[in-house]
Amino acid sequence: MDPVILCFDVRYETLSFIRAPRDVVVFQSESILIEYKGKLASIVRELWSFSSFDLWILEDVEKHDWSKQTFELPFPLVSMTSPGTNKAGEIIFAPDSLPKDVQPFYIVVDNVERQDIRRVRLQGIADNQEFRRRYGLIDRCCVSISPQHVESIASI
Repeated sequence: MDPVILCFDVRYETLSFIRAPRDVVVFQSESILIEYKGKLASIVRELWSFSSFDLWILEDVEKHDWSKQTFELPFPLVSMTSPGTNKAGEIIFAPDSLPKDVQPFYIVVDNVERQDIRRVRLQGIADNQEFRRRYGLIDRCCVSISPQHVESIASI
């Protein structure tokens, strides 16, 4: 039996299902649902290695039609996950935890269309002892990144 993805329409308060190929939601691998260029997508990778990944894109919701692209990475992404994409449609890969020791914190940005991958250093998070001490980040801490999340800093 193929897996299904449950959808809830907030406006009409209705439930629906999207059929997915078995490879989209895999229990022996890590599969992550993301939004990719306005469409539902799934990044599927092997659980123990991250030197390549499959990008499954839901092309037609009504027909439950999925496309698949496989991408090889120039270096393995150890202990990383994909929280989603940025506004340019690039896939973000980020560590799932901060290291115990103070060291630079990098995310990886992959533009799969241009086959361009780059590491971006985020300063002041993991490489600043004072910051870590002030916020209680002494031991190994889990990281949760939300791409495209913006908060207003306007005073109310």
